[in-house]
Amino acid sequence: MMESKLITYKGRTRRLWNVNITTPIELSKIRTALFHKNTELNKYVTEFSIKIYNQMLAGNRRCELNIALYEPMDTATTESENKKNTKLAKTTSNIIGAAVVAPIYPYNKLAGGAAGLAVKGYVFDKILDSMPDYQLGDIAIVVDARVSGGIGKQHSIRTLIINRNKYDPSHLTI
Repeated sequence: MMESKLITYKGRTRRLWNVNITTPIELSKIRTALFHKNTELNKYVTEFSIKIYNQMLAGNRRCELNIALYEPMDTATTESENKKNTKLAKTTSNIIGAAVVAPIYPYNKLAGGAAGLAVKGYVFDKILDSMPDYQLGDIAIVVDARVSGGIGKQHSIRTLIINRNKYDPSHLTI
């Protein structure tokens, strides 16, 4: 069984595993690991970790995976994350809307304003649709992978949000 550490940082608790794989055969370290007693959640962590390892194209080079499983999100965390997403969408849509208005506005203020507003609204909706909407009880899985050798250091950090409806939250402890 792999050892893990329980870490609390800025009010969020996570369990962290450090896995070193030197050959693809050693993926069994991940496949046989018990990341969580909840079998559905364990399956998500295992499949996501193996997917990230395969994307790293490590071959026979050493790949270090730091796998973090966060506690279920509380109300304050979900509100904070959703506000960040909205702020990012607003800022981006404002910038793009202003870029559309700039060349038109000096010649036709009404057309420039209308075009800017239409583009701004469209971009805002598209950005929000592409971002996750966090819910109470969602769990984050973060995999930080590093490979040395070959063309140089490769590094990737990926996050997977597991919606509370995809596992049974009543049987969950990190």
